[in-house]
Amino acid sequence: MIMDSASGCQPAVGGTCSSAVGVRVESVSPFPTSQLQDDRTAADAVDNSFGRKHRLADFRIIRRAKRFGSKHQTEHFAIAALPTGAETTQFCLQTPRRLGTAPQRNRMRRLLREFLRTHKELWPRQSAVIVEVKLAFPNASLAEITPELAGAFTEMFNQDSSQ
Repeated sequence: MIMDSASGCQPAVGGTCSSAVGVRVESVSPFPTSQLQDDRTAADAVDNSFGRKHRLADFRIIRRAKRFGSKHQTEHFAIAALPTGAETTQFCLQTPRRLGTAPQRNRMRRLLREFLRTHKELWPRQSAVIVEVKLAFPNASLAEITPELAGAFTEMFNQDSSQ
C-alpha cells in the first residue's frame, strides 16, 4: 500500500492523492495494464449486443418497410425488410394486444430480442426489418421460435441476394 507520508492520504486503486505540501503519490493497480487491455479487446471482438442502435423507432421508415419492403410470412410471424443504407440493421418488434396480456407480449419481445442477438449472421445488411407476431405462442421458448425465424431469415436473405 502506498501512503502519502506528508498528509497521511491513502489513494484508492488507480487513483491519485495530492497533499497540501505538493507531493503527489499514484497508486498501482493490482492487475497488469496489458491484461486489462487484452480482456477488453477479446470482449469487444464478439458483439452479441442488441442495443439502442439496432432498434427502429422512426414511424415513417416502419410504414415504408411494411408497404414496400420484401415480405415473408410464417405460421406465427410476418417479417418485412427494406434496405435503408443506414449504418446498421434496425429492427421493429411488433406484438399486438390480441396476442395476450402485457406479460405474454413482453415475453415474446424478449424472446425475439434474444433470437436476434444470438443470430446476427442471419441479419440482412443495412436494412429496416419489421418482425410482427401474428399468432400467440403460449409458453413459447427460444428453442421453439428459433427454427421458424431462422428459416424465414434464411429464405429472405437468399431471395434478396438472388435479385
